[in-house]
Amino acid sequence: MPENESRIKQKKYDFTNEETVTKILESGTTVELEQMSAFHKLSPEKIKFLSHYAKLRRNTIDDKNSEVAKRKEDRKEVTQEEIDMGCYIENIEPQVRSAVLNLHRKGYTTFESGFHGHKQKIGFKNEPLLNFQFPEKLAQQLKENGVSITVKPGSISFQSERELELDEIEKIWNQIESALPDLEQPAQQNPIRHAQSFRKKQQKSSS
Repeated sequence: MPENESRIKQKKYDFTNEETVTKILESGTTVELEQMSAFHKLSPEKIKFLSHYAKLRRNTIDDKNSEVAKRKEDRKEVTQEEIDMGCYIENIEPQVRSAVLNLHRKGYTTFESGFHGHKQKIGFKNEPLLNFQFPEKLAQQLKENGVSITVKPGSISFQSERELELDEIEKIWNQIESALPDLEQPAQQNPIRHAQSFRKKQQKSSS
C-alpha cells in the first residue's frame, strides 16, 4: 500500500460535520469516500450521486465568483434591476439566472436561488405561491424524467434521481419559471442584509 494512502486510512474524520462531508464529496480520495460511505451506510451508487452534485455545485460557484470578480474589474455600471435585487446578476448561479431574472420581472422578490445541497431551490419573500397549483401536466412530465417538484408558499425546489448537468438544470428552471404566473406588480427591493449592504456600497461609489 502506498505510504500516502496508508496515512489517509489512519486519518480520522468527523463524518457528522457538514463541511467535512462536503469537502470529501467535492474532492475526496477513493479511501475517504469509502470511509464516509461506510460511516453513513450509503451505497457506492449513492456516494457517486452525491459526489456528482457536490462537484457540480463547487465548479458552478467557482465560475460564478470568477464572473463577479470580472464584473467588478470592468466597473460596469450597475442597473436598477440589480439595485432592486441587491446583487450583480453575475452573482446569481448561471443555471438559475435566467429564471430568477424573469421571475423578478413578473413581480417576484427572490432572496436565495440555485444549489441547495444536491437539490435546486428558489426562495421568495411574502409567500407568493400560497395559492399556486403547479401544472399537473408539467409535474408529470418532469416526474417521468426523474425530477420531483416541491412547492411551498415561500419557495419552489426540485431534485432529480439522475445526475443532471448544468444545462439540463437550467432547462428545468426555465420550464418552472414559465409555469409561474405574472403577479402583475413590480417586485419589491430585496430586504435581506446582504442586499441592503450591496445597495449602500453602490450609493457610496456613485456619490
